[in-house]
Amino acid sequence: MMTNKTHQVADFDSIVGDENSWQILASANLCPSSWNLPDLEMTRIFVSGLRIKIEEKLASKNWPACANRDENLVKVSQDFLDLGNFTQEEKLATILHEIGHIVNREPEDLQISDKTQEDCIADYFLALREQDNPSDTPAGISELYADDYARHCGLVDSLRGVLQSLREGYPDLFENQVTRDRLTRIDSGCDPVLSSHAG
Repeated sequence: MMTNKTHQVADFDSIVGDENSWQILASANLCPSSWNLPDLEMTRIFVSGLRIKIEEKLASKNWPACANRDENLVKVSQDFLDLGNFTQEEKLATILHEIGHIVNREPEDLQISDKTQEDCIADYFLALREQDNPSDTPAGISELYADDYARHCGLVDSLRGVLQSLREGYPDLFENQVTRDRLTRIDSGCDPVLSSHAG
């Protein structure tokens, strides 16, 4: 297990996929070893085998960052990291949200018969599944689980802040039902859910 008291915390930086990505994250003070995550979360991310790659610019549908589960890859747009209107913590919350798509995947079967988790969480997921436009549901639920991972890592305020700023500053991309649902869930104050995939 990794620990902040040994050299192993430096091993966490190896999740950065290439030297150029490393240089960009270092200049933004966002190298993984600086994230101050608990040992368990560093280990969870490290053993997932995911890699982080910084792209000069991502397509608008993937901006400011995206996760490719098939490739176990998180891509972050350099132009987002260069923006001065987001705090370092908001940028980190964005990265951890994308990591959440890999390490905190939503269950394949969302039938929740035994509500062992908070009732409000179960009810929220079920309501999403039953909405009028079911094609929106899987993406919405995936976003909520990814948000829950960033919140689990202690970045609830930063996640809320970056979502609000994205919604206001980039309405063409972020003024939509999924973003509204994400903010509603964050503001509900319910505890984050870690899926069985999160170990």
